[in-house]
Amino acid sequence: MDQPTPYSCIGDTDKSLDFAPADLTDYRPPGDWRSRYDPEAKRNIRLEAAYLLFLIIAAPALMLSLWLDWPKCLFAICEQKYAPIQKYGIAWLAGC
Repeated sequence: MDQPTPYSCIGDTDKSLDFAPADLTDYRPPGDWRSRYDPEAKRNIRLEAAYLLFLIIAAPALMLSLWLDWPKCLFAICEQKYAPIQKYGIAWLAGC
């Protein structure tokens, strides 16, 4: 009878505990390093990277503008009405 390991579950008798494949080269010959993605996939990867870069820059910038009360000064909002805008605006931008 097989001895259970700390990582095994009921019914998991012959599954490997290895995370990565044994051959880290994806079965390619040495020196074959070029990407196999087609041009449309590369374009979409770059588009997504640009979108993420925009989010990484815009979210903190908008949080800073709320913290510095720029919308309050721009739209002449009183302090009592601006407090929840600032509170919930920063929470929304933070993703909470």
